[in-house]
Amino acid sequence: MPMTSAGSPTSDNSAIFFLYDQSGVPLSGASPGWLYLRDHEGNDYNPKPQISAVSGAPGAYKFTRPNELERHLVGMIDAGTNNAVVRYRPFIQRGEQLRDVITLLDDLVPNDLDAILRRMVGLMHENSVLDQTTHDSSNNLTSGRLRLYNSKANADAASQGGAGTAGLVASYSITATYLGGNLSTYKVTKDP
Repeated sequence: MPMTSAGSPTSDNSAIFFLYDQSGVPLSGASPGWLYLRDHEGNDYNPKPQISAVSGAPGAYKFTRPNELERHLVGMIDAGTNNAVVRYRPFIQRGEQLRDVITLLDDLVPNDLDAILRRMVGLMHENSVLDQTTHDSSNNLTSGRLRLYNSKANADAASQGGAGTAGLVASYSITATYLGGNLSTYKVTKDP
């Protein structure tokens, strides 16, 4: 799986990362920007380093690492396009060490981390569609289908009860039972 890398700074203290499209081709012309950059106390770090394309290196982007190396920073870069393999890139800076969290986790997790992260974000209800719902006589939800999509446009295009396969990341079945009007069990299972 194509990933980014930002494990070590360049000679000018820049951190370089790479973006790829869905077919694994370096993604040029993107406009990545900071979704957030915060210190270890959760405060916004400003000014945020400017992100720019690396001249002569398709799909490569860079930013200058903050000079305050004693501060621990956590940031998330938005690739600026849904065509990227992974839209959001988390980074951690601890002293002189800067790591792209996705690359760091991919080194530790043998599974397809991109697919796992997309499902995690979807299960937090980003670009998700809940349909095919049923309710009991007290109007409590008893079942439904939750579909996760790779973009807002594909989630919006998914019709109520329809196939909605464009950009589909995963589909889940939901069941719930109630005892005396109170929720007793709630189960979400990934569909094959």
